[in-house]
Amino acid sequence: MFLVFVCGALQPVQAGMNAEMQRHLGDRFQAGFVNGFMNVVVVGMALTLLWRGWPSWMALQQAPAWSFWAGAIGAGIVLVQLSAAPVLGAGILIAFFVAGQVCGALVVDAYGLVGYSVRGLSGIRLVALALVMSGVVLAAASTHFKGLE
Repeated sequence: MFLVFVCGALQPVQAGMNAEMQRHLGDRFQAGFVNGFMNVVVVGMALTLLWRGWPSWMALQQAPAWSFWAGAIGAGIVLVQLSAAPVLGAGILIAFFVAGQVCGALVVDAYGLVGYSVRGLSGIRLVALALVMSGVVLAAASTHFKGLE
């Protein structure tokens, strides 16, 4: 759980780093490519150092087709953040991102999608969603109304 928390804390740092790379390269797709290339390098190094072997062709063929789209979703997240980070700033970017994550997580859990076990919607989960959404509204409002800062 600690590493999940740390990675969550690093997420706005990553978005800012990607935006800085975009400023230097002048193109968000090139910056996204650099991000993806570094992802391949780091995961490749981990795979090599911890040698788990290469994925087998048979195992890849047995994986559901939708599972291959995870990388595309990751790339889409990077590209959206590259576009949004300079405009929204870290606080609003992450507020909306977390709100989207909570909404998506509730749907995924409620229906047991993409390999998760079914965990029904409960009143407390809906209250948690309402609190997150309230936080997003307050964070967004604070950028437009100076008296709320």
